[in-house]
Amino acid sequence: MAPLFPGKSVDAATAGQMSFVCDEVDPMKGVAALKGHLAQAAGAEGISDATKEWGALRWYDMAALAALRARCCDAPPPLELPHAPEGCPPLDEALNDLGAAVASASAPDDRAVAKATRRYTRTVQCVVRIGAASRFGRKNNPTAGEARAFKKVLSRALQDAAAKR
Repeated sequence: MAPLFPGKSVDAATAGQMSFVCDEVDPMKGVAALKGHLAQAAGAEGISDATKEWGALRWYDMAALAALRARCCDAPPPLELPHAPEGCPPLDEALNDLGAAVASASAPDDRAVAKATRRYTRTVQCVVRIGAASRFGRKNNPTAGEARAFKKVLSRALQDAAAKR
């Protein structure tokens, strides 16, 4: 998992302690646990490049978790979220599709990953539009800054994929 985090903010020993993300099916719980682990690993101040990046992801933290699981876990169970609000596609389905696209990607510019990312973003926008963002601990639509932070995580995940092929 270490190469999927910025710089040297996560070493091999710390990454080895993050296997819990492979078993957690609730992406909100998984993200909270991962952020806590990253803060603890950062030391007394709890700040590292990884904690900053994961703090900036907001709506995309669950997507980043799906990508992380796809690259680092052997057949993780599907992610599960509360039922989608009526009129929106299931958010957990969009996350699982994104994870599947990342798992099968072989290049940083994989079209299936881009399509799955757009689907996830549209699903989030629907959840916000319907007024159900608070179900996921959010208020507003994802911002451009959140999307940029996610692209960085995704880029490292896909570069790692290309290197392994």
